[in-house]
Amino acid sequence: MKIPLKTLANFLLLLMAVYLNPALGSHPEANSSVYRKDSRISLQFSQIELTELLQVLAKMGDTNFLLSESIQGKISVDLKDTPWQTALHSILASRGLRLVRNGDIYWIGPHAEIQSFQKYRREDAALPFGGDHINSPRQILIEARIVEADQRFARELGVKLGYQANGIGGHPDQNANANLDLGGAGLAGFNPATLAATLVSKNAARLLQIELSALESDGQGKILSNPRIMTGDQVKATIEQGTEL
Repeated sequence: MKIPLKTLANFLLLLMAVYLNPALGSHPEANSSVYRKDSRISLQFSQIELTELLQVLAKMGDTNFLLSESIQGKISVDLKDTPWQTALHSILASRGLRLVRNGDIYWIGPHAEIQSFQKYRREDAALPFGGDHINSPRQILIEARIVEADQRFARELGVKLGYQANGIGGHPDQNANANLDLGGAGLAGFNPATLAATLVSKNAARLLQIELSALESDGQGKILSNPRIMTGDQVKATIEQGTEL
């Protein structure tokens, strides 16, 4: 079977037209590499979700958008042969939106949200460590033990917290030690042996618990309560225990 030369030539021309024309060979939304940021685009949508439209623009511009959760609503657009960047900025301006670039990512959000973020970044960058860190206020756990004891506890057991440090400053011949007796005063005219102390060391807190356990086991008193309270550093806190008459 012989194909006329003229028919074969027309077929080849048609085949070349299909491959060389993007409009015939692919859909612009299916192939985002057709467009670049300096390309001219055409958009025609009626009441499309704004977030969906921005996703279409991101695909057409072959870029990455990070959209704020505050972006809501619908929009109608009819743009023809418009530069990609002009279309993007016009759509953002019509809804009071701005964008901030971070490398290959564009963060898009309301003007007030972007402005607040930029202010925070400036303040954070002015910190001694250069920013990009979380400022967490220190929290302090205050723990108290309310004890009822007789005079023998203060006289015989007491609460003696020993402090000993060896090799101060890396010098083995320099040592320090101290013993602290913690006395107590009576409340409301009573004179039971009471005690009060501020303990920072975990070892000291364990020693106090041992002494109090010994107090109870010997029948010289008992632990009434062990209240705790959490507060901020340099913030006053109050623990109250008892019955108001």
